[in-house]
Amino acid sequence: MEEEVKSFTEQLRQLTTENELIRTQHPNHAPKIALTGIYNGNKKEYRGFVNQFNLFFFLNPHEYPTDAAKLGPIFSPLTGDALRWASPLLENNKPAMQNHSQFIKDFAKLFNVPQRENTANDAIRSLRQGKEPVTNYASVFRPLAIDLDWNESIPVSQFEEGLNDEIIDIYLKQKPRPLSKALSRRP
Repeated sequence: MEEEVKSFTEQLRQLTTENELIRTQHPNHAPKIALTGIYNGNKKEYRGFVNQFNLFFFLNPHEYPTDAAKLGPIFSPLTGDALRWASPLLENNKPAMQNHSQFIKDFAKLFNVPQRENTANDAIRSLRQGKEPVTNYASVFRPLAIDLDWNESIPVSQFEEGLNDEIIDIYLKQKPRPLSKALSRRP
């Protein structure tokens, strides 16, 4: 029995060593992510800019292990107002240049769309299909709905509210009504 334990221990040690060797010889490469070319401070582009880097850092944690390492890739594509805001932080070695989360928080105060949920709420409530195809209306509606903390029935109701009258008529004819469905099942 003691010999078996020694044998298993040796095999485990050997497998661990081989595993480490394989890992160092064949590092796991994250998928290539195309990052934006530049960011000039346009509030409409802020969210996409920051989220591209969030995804990039999420997929490459070993290449950017520290907060300071993450700031280089974020800082380098800045131009215009964004660069004018960030340059003094670098020049004066401000704490935000050593803290990725703080940098993003400060960056957001200036360049993120304030009150995104309120803005989305106002936009979605005034959104109408008009003469556009339903697919165009839906493609504008969907990202607005994502920013709202609504339960599932509210976006459906709001989507229906924005459809043009011709589409509503067709939709209502096809939409099953719970009461009529229940009544049709009774003998």
